[in-house]
Amino acid sequence: MSTPDPEANRRTQTELYGAPVAELVGTVRAVTGLTQTALAKVLGLSAPMLSQLVSGQRIKISNPAAVARLEALLDLAHRDDLDAGKREEEIARIAREQRTLTSQRRASVPDRHEVVAALVAAAPAEELARVARAADQDGELARLLDEAARAAAPTAGAPGDA
Repeated sequence: MSTPDPEANRRTQTELYGAPVAELVGTVRAVTGLTQTALAKVLGLSAPMLSQLVSGQRIKISNPAAVARLEALLDLAHRDDLDAGKREEEIARIAREQRTLTSQRRASVPDRHEVVAALVAAAPAEELARVARAADQDGELARLLDEAARAAAPTAGAPGDA
């Protein structure tokens, strides 16, 4: 088993997180007043794991939710509009967050109208209709494409058309 290279690990941390974990943790701790052990708890990491990250013995935080919490704490550290009580409330809220890639993606899925509008903007009605015909007729994609084709088509018989 090879011995960790803390300097190389800190360079890799900088590539991953924009700065070594020690610097990020120092920023958060300076503003929040959290001990390293308390910060580890907020992040959802063990205290030894956070210590190894800070010292460069480990390179990356493997839990995406812990990375998201660290990002939220760094955002909090740059806010100057909170008093101590509000800051503590925000830290508690961040500690409860369980964001994952799946929940973030689910939250950002556009609704049907946004999808249709994007399709209308992307292609002419004829092309949308052609692709809708080629798609699985019983599938949602075909229905969305067909709806977009109808929305993109010029309306016949509108007032002023003669």
